[in-house]
Amino acid sequence: MILILSDRRDTTVRRVLPKIERLGVPVTSWDSGEFPARSRVTAAFADGSRRLTPDTGAQVVDLTTVTAVWNLRPNRSVAAANVSDPTHRAHVEWQSRFHLDGVWELVRARGLPVSDAIAAWPAA
Repeated sequence: MILILSDRRDTTVRRVLPKIERLGVPVTSWDSGEFPARSRVTAAFADGSRRLTPDTGAQVVDLTTVTAVWNLRPNRSVAAANVSDPTHRAHVEWQSRFHLDGVWELVRARGLPVSDAIAAWPAA
């Protein structure tokens, strides 16, 4: 399965997604910026195996089936609106990014950067 990480309103994804589907390739998209306000990510470990599942409310994806990731300008994690204290919001958003970084480290797929730090590396 191909996972596209991008803003849900991204027009590029809306144009490309049907073309990939017509090829018969399993594909899904997720706006990881909706985590944790509007989606959940569960990481479960048992008997030497792992299960990583984002739940958007409309769809649950098993990340162990993902073989390639298209990282197309995903949004940063945002706390839910009811987290109104600025200090708490900052902490929730930091913890959410930390959690997702750990999830991405566990996904065995091509095309996924190890962390956001890679994007900041100077070009060779």
